[in-house]
Amino acid sequence: GGAKPFTYAMRNGKILEMAYCEVPAAVLDDTEELARWADAARAAALRAKAAKPIKRAKTPVIQRGRK
Repeated sequence: GGAKPFTYAMRNGKILEMAYCEVPAAVLDDTEELARWADAARAAALRAKAAKPIKRAKTPVIQRGRK
């Protein structure tokens, strides 16, 4: 089975569902399976990072001769 989205309850009782998933308890008991999950998670994170456009710093506009 797959992982379920990580959720937690806020102080006001609202349940937040995060964009990442929790590892099933059975995976935590199997170090080899946990390593496979970790490798897959890292690969997914690298793919997501590579898909994002590079942010460029804004160049400040220098205005001369204005008073």
